[in-house]
Formats: sequence, C-alpha cells, structure tokens
Amino acid sequence: MSMKQKIEDLSLLLKSDRKAQAIAGCCVLALAFLVFSEPPKRRGIPKQQVAQAPVQSAGMGFEEAFQDLVTTLQDGQKKLGDDMQKVKTEIADIRTDQENAEMRTAEIFKKLIDRIQQQQTVTNVAVNQPPDPVDYKTEFPEQEPDSLEPFGDVDNNQIAPPAPPKEAKEVLISPGDTVRIKLLAGVNAPTDGTPYPVIFKLVSDINGPDSSALPVGEARLIAAAQGSMVDSRAIFRLTSLSMRFPNGERRTVDVDGWIVGEDGLRGMQGILLDPLGKAIGGAMTTGTVAGLGQALSDSQTTVEREDGTTFQYLSGDSTSYALGKGLSEGASQWSQIIQNRLSELTPMVQVFSGREATAVFSQAVVIDGLYDAIDEEESDIFALLD
Repeated sequence: MSMKQKIEDLSLLLKSDRKAQAIAGCCVLALAFLVFSEPPKRRGIPKQQVAQAPVQSAGMGFEEAFQDLVTTLQDGQKKLGDDMQKVKTEIADIRTDQENAEMRTAEIFKKLIDRIQQQQTVTNVAVNQPPDPVDYKTEFPEQEPDSLEPFGDVDNNQIAPPAPPKEAKEVLISPGDTVRIKLLAGVNAPTDGTPYPVIFKLVSDINGPDSSALPVGEARLIAAAQGSMVDSRAIFRLTSLSMRFPNGERRTVDVDGWIVGEDGLRGMQGILLDPLGKAIGGAMTTGTVAGLGQALSDSQTTVEREDGTTFQYLSGDSTSYALGKGLSEGASQWSQIIQNRLSELTPMVQVFSGREATAVFSQAVVIDGLYDAIDEEESDIFALLD
C-alpha cells in the first residue's frame, strides 16, 4: 500500500469518525505548539554549522503528505464548526417557536377563563336578584254606576260565528267519459311499433254518466299512432289534453285512453302502404332479365367433356355473348339493391285528416280551477267556432 493511499484512508477516517477527528485536532494543536514555540538554544554548535545542516534530509514526500494532512484536518474542523453552528441556530429557532406557541396558548386559555367567569357572574346576579315588588294597594278613582254610557246595542251585542269555509269544487274526467274529436293532420302510422304523434280537436263537450257534460271548448288532444297490418287500421293512444280556461289561462294535463273510429271499432280504418308488391314485381323483372342474359350468353358457347373434364369455349358471336353476360350481371346487382332497400322499408297505414272519431278516457283526471272559471264566466264562453 502506497503512502498516498494511506493518506486517503486517513482522510476518510477523519471525515466519518468523530473520535478520530478529536485525536487529529489534538495532534494538530500539538504540532502547532511545537512549530511555533521557540526552540531551545543548543550549546556547543556554531551558527555556521547549523546553517549548513542539510535541509532536504527528510525528503519532499513526507512534507507534502504532512501538508495534505494538515489541510484535511483544517477543512474537517471548519466543516465541523459550521455544522455545530447550524445545529445551534436550529435549536435556538425551535426554542423561540415553542416559547411563542406557549405564550399564545396561555393567552387563549386566559381569555376562555375570563369569558367563563363573566358568564358565571351574570348568571349569579340574575338568580340572586329579587323580583321587583308589586304594589297591590293601588287605589283607583271611584265612579258612579250611572256615569258610564253603554257602547252599541247591549241586548244584541253578540259576535257572529265565522262563515264556514267554501268547499273546493274540482272538475273530474272519469274513466269511460267520451268526447267527439276531429283529426287535424293525417298520419302514416308505421306497423313496426314506432309511435307517431297526431293531434285532434275536440268538437263536443266531454260526456259522462247520466248525460253529464263538461264544456272545454276547442281543446287539443295529443295521441300516439301505430299501424296494424292485420286489419289495416291505425291504433291511437291518448297522451295529453291542452285547453284554455275562460279567463285566458292555459292548462295541460296528462290523459290516457283510446280512439274509436266511425265504424265503432277501436282505431281508424286506413290504407295499407306495403312495399311488398313493388318488391315482388322488381324481383320478377330482375329475374327475367337475368335469365334472358344468361340464356343469350350460353347460346354462344359450346360445352365439351373429355376424360371427366368439362371444357367451355366461345363458338358464336362474341358481341351477343358479351350482351348476355352484361344483362345477367346487371340484373343480379339490381336484385341485390332491391333486397337491401326492402329490408329498410316498413309497411304503414295511411289515415287522412278531417275525419271524426270518438275518444274514450281510461283513467281519472282532475283539472284544478276549471269549475270556478266556468262558474264565473258566461255559459257560452266555450262556443265552438265551426
């Protein structure tokens, strides 16, 4: 192991071990004392001999190592001093923060104790303070019996009882009530179950049991329509009723029910729009064209068999063969397009506007405020415009 390696190990030991640092510090102090202290005077050695003594006998390597050791010890001591100063500063800051926190806590507790004492003082004063004395011996001036005049009619001075509350009257549309309606807009009701909205206009009063009638004017009735492919009828289901009160207020209520047509059956008879007939006609046309084209192309070819192998070659007019192939391929493509379009089409039941029917309500509906509005206005306020 070289001298330089030993010096590096010693430097690492001094940086990591506090005990080694303390020993090194003592050694440095001892060396400094020996270096800077005045050496004793030697007797019997002339000054010239001392001056001529060889200076380089110790060698330059030892002096450099010693100088590195001194520098390392000085750096370590300086760093140790800086670390100690930093630790002292942090400890002082922690103590200051702790003292400030203790002072704030003491002030808070002091304020709480003062507040509790004030409340206890107020409570004790309120409990211990006697109530104000009441003078029961107050004398009132004497008056003669006939000096006071009666006020109002003494005999009939009785307070009338309050009037009974007015009973609230409501308008009720009961299940089974009917009303005549008129279709304002036609509809193509699809047969795949998709509901299409339609609008009706009321053309009569809502009729109930025992010939009772409820005038609602030209109210609007909204329904959802669906087509039936079996009997070519449009089936309607009531959804909402929109009306106007005589005072101008508008009101919309949810209703439920169905519609009966002119023939007395549920729904309204319509026209079935089924694309199946057109699809069949198109398929027949495309099939015929494809067959003609295939026959024309086959008539221009010859088929031979040899050793189990089939050979087909053109033996006729090439133009006729190409025309036949074109007709066959075009018809096949046309047929495929018709099939795709047919899968997107839905049969519908068409019903024209202007037809009249009867709407039947299936659930009870309460219309608030309609009775009072009808009672306050004239009887013909809901007169129809038609």
